[in-house]
Amino acid sequence: MAAFEEIYSHTLNKSEFDKAAEQVLLVERNHNWVPQLNQLLANNSVMVAVGSLHFAGPNSVKKLLKSKFSMYKQDPKNVIP
Repeated sequence: MAAFEEIYSHTLNKSEFDKAAEQVLLVERNHNWVPQLNQLLANNSVMVAVGSLHFAGPNSVKKLLKSKFSMYKQDPKNVIP
């Protein structure tokens, strides 16, 4: 996760366009997903697949969902080529 946080901080703070893109593509989308995800997570085990930058930054999906979230990392030894 540290690598994504670094990419996030170095990529989206360069210009006004970057800040606007971050707001529309990450912040607003993440906040819009949270009510729907909370409803799904209330009674179900679900897998949420989103782009890596949705897991980074102060408005990440992980931070917005708080304790209802756990990360799954696939073991590369178990990947079938």
